[in-house]
Amino acid sequence: MLFLFILVLTGGAIAQSSSAEIMVTVTLADPVISVAPTTAVHLGEINTRLEDDRSTTFAVTNVGSGTLSGEALLSGDTAYYSVVGEASYSLAQEHSAEIVIKFTPDADCHTTKTCTVTFSGGGGAVRDVDGYCFTPHLADKNYNKRLEISEVTSYASDWLYGVHDCISCVTNASFIWSNGEDYEISEPVANPPTGDCADCENDVYKVKIIP
Repeated sequence: MLFLFILVLTGGAIAQSSSAEIMVTVTLADPVISVAPTTAVHLGEINTRLEDDRSTTFAVTNVGSGTLSGEALLSGDTAYYSVVGEASYSLAQEHSAEIVIKFTPDADCHTTKTCTVTFSGGGGAVRDVDGYCFTPHLADKNYNKRLEISEVTSYASDWLYGVHDCISCVTNASFIWSNGEDYEISEPVANPPTGDCADCENDVYKVKIIP
């Protein structure tokens, strides 16, 4: 922001014919936004049997002058993302605020979900946040996407002794084990993972082919 002042000096009685103009330019800096981290944030894979959500924090700083006023706006896969706490900020020079973005998975997040965070004010900034989830097979006790014989027999034993009544998952786990042990979620999934017996009934899990 520039302001131009012109100061005119005029001589007195001794030098009535002399005058001078002095041009003074004053620059008033605008607020400038800085957002860290400076690149996209990859939250990685969330195991839905271990975590309910995962968050990341952006540091917003006014590296200019004046007051930086703005807010964080979400777009994209917003059904999975939210701002925790305040989304707006009003920052004096060199002051900062934290904006927390939370990813909350549901049954349909086995593919990557991306949210774009737009920070307004001070020239603005844009950051992407992405993440995805995985719901392990009920028989996969160590959550490593692999069904070993000990896990399959243990899960079958639990069914035999009435710990659970999911015979479909016993059958599915046995099939996966006998065909290579590694498994993945079928694509496309007509019925996304629910985390219970319905997953096996709906053929959510299939044998993963290792090249």
